[in-house]
Amino acid sequence: ECPGFKCPADKVGRCCCCRVLYRQPDFSEGLSTLELTCQARGFRVLFLSKYHCELNYIHR
Repeated sequence: ECPGFKCPADKVGRCCCCRVLYRQPDFSEGLSTLELTCQARGFRVLFLSKYHCELNYIHR
């Protein structure tokens, strides 16, 4: 793993294990356990940016 996920220019896209994992469609397109559990109970999960005053109602 490259420090700070800043891969050298000659290795971009094939260097870090995390990059390889996140590029896999079955990983990136899959739902999390939280999303699956909520979906099974009829709820919808909406992930918002942390501490964004315009998107997060708790900061209004």
